[in-house]
Amino acid sequence: MSGPAFDVVGVGCCASDTLCVYEGDIAIDEKMQVHEITQQGGGLVATGLVAVARLGGKGRYVGRVGDDSISAFIRSEFEREGIDVSALETEPGMSAICSFIVANPKTGARTIFYSLDRVPILEPGDLNEADILSGNILYVDGFQVKGAIQAAKWVRDAGRKIVMDAELTDPDNDELMDLATHVVASHAFAMSRVGEMAPAEAARELFERLAAKDAGKVVGVTAGAEGSYFVTREDDFHQPAFEVDVIDTTGCGDVFHGAFVFGLIEGWPLREVVRFASAVAALKTRKLGGRAGIPNHEETKAFLAERKG
Repeated sequence: MSGPAFDVVGVGCCASDTLCVYEGDIAIDEKMQVHEITQQGGGLVATGLVAVARLGGKGRYVGRVGDDSISAFIRSEFEREGIDVSALETEPGMSAICSFIVANPKTGARTIFYSLDRVPILEPGDLNEADILSGNILYVDGFQVKGAIQAAKWVRDAGRKIVMDAELTDPDNDELMDLATHVVASHAFAMSRVGEMAPAEAARELFERLAAKDAGKVVGVTAGAEGSYFVTREDDFHQPAFEVDVIDTTGCGDVFHGAFVFGLIEGWPLREVVRFASAVAALKTRKLGGRAGIPNHEETKAFLAERKG
């Protein structure tokens, strides 16, 4: 019997990002000239799936968008990157998430303006179990949390891995965390659950909370330039961030999660998975936007080979 058709199925945030460069302070009631305007696909799970595809994996997105130009752009970007969209449904009269992002290369920071107007909600009844189980790994971010929970229940019952990009702090994400086998959270998300503390301590506290129900849980906390911290029953380690010349940090976390999923697809040890994901995220920062700088597998391997030891 053949296995699932896809390495990973994603259920979560997809968006259209319009980005520009502005190296000054953002002022009120002023006209400011920007540069290098570009439009790219965005969203946590969506950009992570693109990272998986660039690295050599096979991904599918399950969700809903509208029938406007924003939604059409999102769909076309998935198709251009080789992401399967046969389970991406269209709802007439609706739209999709759109963002306007101002990046400052001098500081490496960015400001994001976003709209959720007329974004379709993915309800559990909108999902098809066969679509969800068409992947070896389920990848979620909690954006369409009710639908994601239903998908995660099916995947858990099938005994497969579920990777959660934990950034959105909706209380319903606690149920999704309990279902996920791998929870990789932002520092802010972790502190929303365990209180204000340093990233390493937050990772340990979040692990202990989740491992009370699932001793096999893998928990990570990402902390930008500080790197990431991972905890399991067998291991507890810090992966420093790689130093690169940063143009734009937009999508770094999304790309890290996508590369993390790819490492699991490849069956690598956890420390190797995390080091690889850190390298992919670092390489992404060299170009404007969440997707333009995502490297392929060979480029990432060469980058890591130069930094052995």
